[in-house]
Amino acid sequence: MLCFNCNGGLGQFKDNEQSLARAIEYLKETACQRVLVHPGVYQLVSPRRERRLSPTS
Repeated sequence: MLCFNCNGGLGQFKDNEQSLARAIEYLKETACQRVLVHPGVYQLVSPRRERRLSPTS
């Protein structure tokens, strides 16, 4: 069972598996991830952008 918003969002793909697969790949490539840069300090990094280290890293 899905909530109203999830059901509506998935319905926009009209059960097209290729469209869903492309959406999944897009999310994998663009979702930001937390990277530990110092104990207790995280930086959000996008997989599409290279990680820029600070001069003190």
